[in-house]
Amino acid sequence: GVSRRLMRRLADGQICYTRTEAAYLSERGYEGIIVAAPNAVARSVEIRARDTQAATNFVYVGRMVPAKRPELLLQAFLHAAPALSDHCRLAMVGDGPLLTELRRLAETADHGARVDFLGHISDPHALAQIYDGALAAVSPGYVGLSIVQAHSFGVPMVVADDEPHSPEIEAASPPENAVFFEARSVEQLSKALCGVWADRAVWLARGPDIARRCSERYSLEAQAEAIWEAVYRVSGGHRVAPLKVEGLALPTPRSAKLV
Repeated sequence: GVSRRLMRRLADGQICYTRTEAAYLSERGYEGIIVAAPNAVARSVEIRARDTQAATNFVYVGRMVPAKRPELLLQAFLHAAPALSDHCRLAMVGDGPLLTELRRLAETADHGARVDFLGHISDPHALAQIYDGALAAVSPGYVGLSIVQAHSFGVPMVVADDEPHSPEIEAASPPENAVFFEARSVEQLSKALCGVWADRAVWLARGPDIARRCSERYSLEAQAEAIWEAVYRVSGGHRVAPLKVEGLALPTPRSAKLV
């Protein structure tokens, strides 16, 4: 918008939310300092692949609201269930206005007993246990920070291909850490779930690489380092103090002189 362009003219640089936006500004000839600092959910020390190689479940973590389309996932899982192992379950984490209807649908459906509604969970240790049992996470509607959260546990994500996704969609890099399916299609999402299940050995083996990529690009350290780098560059390379944040091990900006 006009206000954003005016702010860019007044500023020495811009901290972008995504690498895609940073590349766009560079290609458009923006002459200020450009730094990408994507959102993050965990410190690098907390990012690791699943503890178990026996993960068999699909997981949804998010609000139970129409825009997130949790009913699409439920229907797709119930459709796919006969082709999946009896040990494969669907864990739905979250709360919202659709929860009651989703429970009712599961209670009256074949294989509905393989669906677990776990409510809202914010405790990181409880979430870690859920992701440890997850073969893949699923975003049946628009994706947000949940994709970064899944990758922080080395878990790939099944994502709708045509939804108004948040900027975090940039984290999806198929076929390394994500699978896209045709949006709003129960049949295509069901097919995608079956495909992930058939290739489960491959996806489980990719867990460490998924977590490593997340640590490099989407850890709190990576985000803070990018912001600190921007501050250093805007300062013109003047002497700066090291950035100290409790719990984060952050390097000094490249070529910076310490006080």
